Amino acid sequence: MKKIKNLLSLALIISLIVINPINSLAKSESGKSEKAKSESQSNSKKDKEKESADKKESADKKESADKKESDKKEDKDKKEDDKKDKENKDEDKKDESKKEWEVQKDAIEAQKDEVESKKDELEKQYEEAKNAGDIQLAEELKNQVQELKNEMEQLKKEMGSIMKQKKQEIKNKYTKEELEQFEKAKEQILGANKDIKALGIDSIVSSEADIKLDTPPVIKSGRTLIPVRAISEGFKATVQWNQSEEKVTITKDGKEIVLQLGSNLAYINGVETKLDVPAESMNNRTIVPLRFIAESLGLKVEWDQESETIEIEDGDQDTNDTDTDDQTEQSTDTTDSQETVNEDTQAGQATSDKSDTTVQNDSTTETIQVDETQKTDSTNN
Repeated sequence: MKKIKNLLSLALIISLIVINPINSLAKSESGKSEKAKSESQSNSKKDKEKESADKKESADKKESADKKESDKKEDKDKKEDDKKDKENKDEDKKDESKKEWEVQKDAIEAQKDEVESKKDELEKQYEEAKNAGDIQLAEELKNQVQELKNEMEQLKKEMGSIMKQKKQEIKNKYTKEELEQFEKAKEQILGANKDIKALGIDSIVSSEADIKLDTPPVIKSGRTLIPVRAISEGFKATVQWNQSEEKVTITKDGKEIVLQLGSNLAYINGVETKLDVPAESMNNRTIVPLRFIAESLGLKVEWDQESETIEIEDGDQDTNDTDTDDQTEQSTDTTDSQETVNEDTQAGQATSDKSDTTVQNDSTTETIQVDETQKTDSTNN
């Protein structure tokens, strides 16, 4: 019995010796498994957190890039809006300047017309008084006529001041280099053509068109010739040049005008038209008679001889305004508004002596024989 107990005790001891390492090993393996599982879970969590962080970072970058792009677009739009606003303000300012200039000019022109009308009436009365032998009345009328002439001269000075301001505005549109190139072209043209007169860069005025010249208008054989491209494009016409045929084609409002260098024939919508002088090339620019281009494009043209300025506007053509070519022919030999009054008011010489009053304006010459009832008017057409 005792021996059996000893065996059982020994078996128990052996089992304990064997089971304890196994349990320990099992626990160790279980711990490793738990640790591996924990580490796996931890890694999975980290991966998810990293993935989430990467997504957030990517989203943040995209949001930042979108914001930058949006800010850039807003900045670009703002700059464009500011530019448009500035252009509109400049355009409004330019329009106001044009309107102001037109208002001032029209007001002075109206005053000149009124003074001229009064002067003409008084000159008629003066003639009648002289012919009737009423020397006292004739003298009074003569003084009144002189006062009106003085008033007219003052109005001309005011007009000259306005025109001078306008011409300076035109010059201000050009850069220093452009002005120098224009003067160089002018010198070359004058050097190659002794029979012409070249006008200045500010010689063409318009309140409607933006005209920039790179070659001067010229007066040749009493005819004003202007650069066709600058004028045409200034009034929104398109200009095409055919080098091989030396032809220029102008298109505006459904009208086609074809000119050829050296030819005094032009074609308007296929209809042949004769030019006073042929189109020609100066400084590699095609120049044509002002009268022709004005009539063809429906432009209104006025010539201010005193300032040698051509005013061109878009609108219905007035035939009196296209006499610019003839007026410039007169300008090469005479001075605008040259007025001479030679009168003899002595009673005994009223029927024997002739007193001539010559009034020469832009395009009209009047000769008045003050001791006769005859008055002749000659108008250059």
